[in-house]
Amino acid sequence: MNRSIYRLVLVWLLCLSFVLPALATPAGAATPLPGIFGGDAYGAWANAKAGQVSTEIGKAARIVCPCPGTGGKIHSASVNSLRAGKALTTGVVTNTTYTTRTSTSAYVRDTSSLTSVSLLGGRIRASSIKAVAITSANAKSISSNNSGSGFTGLTVLGKPVAKVSVNSRINLPGIGYAVLKETTRRGDGVSSGSIVRNMVHVYVNTSNSLGLPVGAQIIVGHASSSFARTVANTIFSGYAYAAEAHSRLSVLQDKIGRLAPTYFSCVGTNGKTWSHTAQNVTAGGLASIDAARTTTYSNRTSSLSEAQATARITSVSLLGGRVRADAVTSVAHTSYSYNPATGKGSATATTGGSSFTNLVIAGKRITVKPNLKVALPGIGYVVVYERSTSSGTWGASAKVTMLHVVVTQANSLGLPVGTDIRIASVADSTRKY
Repeated sequence: MNRSIYRLVLVWLLCLSFVLPALATPAGAATPLPGIFGGDAYGAWANAKAGQVSTEIGKAARIVCPCPGTGGKIHSASVNSLRAGKALTTGVVTNTTYTTRTSTSAYVRDTSSLTSVSLLGGRIRASSIKAVAITSANAKSISSNNSGSGFTGLTVLGKPVAKVSVNSRINLPGIGYAVLKETTRRGDGVSSGSIVRNMVHVYVNTSNSLGLPVGAQIIVGHASSSFARTVANTIFSGYAYAAEAHSRLSVLQDKIGRLAPTYFSCVGTNGKTWSHTAQNVTAGGLASIDAARTTTYSNRTSSLSEAQATARITSVSLLGGRVRADAVTSVAHTSYSYNPATGKGSATATTGGSSFTNLVIAGKRITVKPNLKVALPGIGYVVVYERSTSSGTWGASAKVTMLHVVVTQANSLGLPVGTDIRIASVADSTRKY
């Protein structure tokens, strides 16, 4: 072979030895470890049996870990305090969720931190409480732990408690009992794994001086985390609130907050209806609701996924009767049809079924239409049937708030400018994953 040709072939082969591997595995193209993150964190919760306490606590500053994760960022939610009579008071509540993922590993860490906690009229106190739920996975296994969870300055019935074992039960005479560091694990450790940590879980089984009904439960300091290798073709998200208030006025913030909240997990409700109720809610003369029920529902088959969120309210009055209705119903529904053979899908979104019974604003009967803005003289305005929908090959989303009050000026009610009150607020989405 001619020497010059030989050298040319050799150079060409050397180039291929560098180029082909680069084409086969471009930088940054490593496939992330397949799977779905899960979990949540909230400062406190009380069941419907707890009555007004449930309303005042809600799921304080709850944050949910997104299915795809947070991409190495910390997501957080917080409130300055919780006030539910003698049942529970706290200082600052901060909840976080954080995930990372590489081609060989996945990690999720959810936390709930509370300060200055007093529970059951001081029967349980702590300077601080922190709940932590960690789940990590590699190509072969999934494991979970609660490293970092703990109490500072814990006292029970006036006595200091230095060490707390997992799932410790303590009796509370005249009330019931509590479980400290209540921990639940699920999954086979290969295809899925999860952990739930409730730092304090109170069970009321006795009539008591605090007025807590028998059957009431209160959780303080909750965190959960999970990872599952199964990847569904769709995921869900959304919420339903009977009412939501943001204001510097504590009576609104504490009594309403997020009333009767119900949520979706990203994997859905598996054909079940999740619900939350509230009754006889009042916040001075600023807001009152006789009864409320919120629901979330989703279902998934091989070809169709759908979700629905609802809020139904009986007798609502706002701003000293300036806004009132005998009944309010909000509905958000989405669906996504997927064809595995083509990899394509179609989606729908609607707020059909949303309605008022006898809506009156500033003394006038209102004919309802979407996104109707009505002036509230001397206060601001209210948006009636505030709605939005979108859909496409990616999926669908729907959102509706039946009454949205915004305070824009100083007023005789003493509501600070910027106060925001929403009634019957629901949203959901069903999207390709």
